[in-house]
Amino acid sequence: MLMDVDSRGSTFYASFTICCCIMSFPYKKVLLIGATSGIGRDLATSFIQHDRFVIAVGRRQEKLNAFVQEHGADKAAAFQLDTSQLDKIPLFVKQVTQRHPDLDCFFVNSGIQRRSVFSEPEAINMAVIAEEMNVNYISYVALTKDFPPFFQSKKDTPTSFIYTSSNLALVPILRCSNYCASKAALHHWILCLREQLKETNIRVVEVFPPIVESNSPFSCHEDIR
Repeated sequence: MLMDVDSRGSTFYASFTICCCIMSFPYKKVLLIGATSGIGRDLATSFIQHDRFVIAVGRRQEKLNAFVQEHGADKAAAFQLDTSQLDKIPLFVKQVTQRHPDLDCFFVNSGIQRRSVFSEPEAINMAVIAEEMNVNYISYVALTKDFPPFFQSKKDTPTSFIYTSSNLALVPILRCSNYCASKAALHHWILCLREQLKETNIRVVEVFPPIVESNSPFSCHEDIR
């Protein structure tokens, strides 16, 4: 069910989610993609408050530096990555796993939302359509691809892939048609991934957050209210 919350919603969601699951959350070091704003930022803070080490990943180096400075190098680390640049992902994964061999949780929370109304074809920009699909779906696949061998090498250690999805993958809205399609693709891929990895030590989790206010001028949330 969709929930309508105010601008404090991401903080509430993060705190509520972590508090509810922390007793069954055995992971100690979390790689959090999209950790510098919104839900991701508040999730990162909540993880640290519950004694988890967070490796924050985002596009803006200054925000990453501020995050580590705020929490301390004994509780946080950071890597800069633009997930739309798929060719940079293999090196990123290699660097992260080499520097943090005890990593046991991989959490992807990145995404963009754009308006796409095909009854107004003159307003459709195919570069924007491709970017949205790339960031919201293909980058998740690319980020995940090289992690199964790393996590499976831990054998009896519980590990996890966690993905922030969207209720719009299940119940689409008209004005963000491509966003809904990208999240639907992600949802069905996660279902398959979970089945493919069910005999391993990797748990696959899909998170459906409530609606959260965004500063983005491209937000489509008004259509859901």
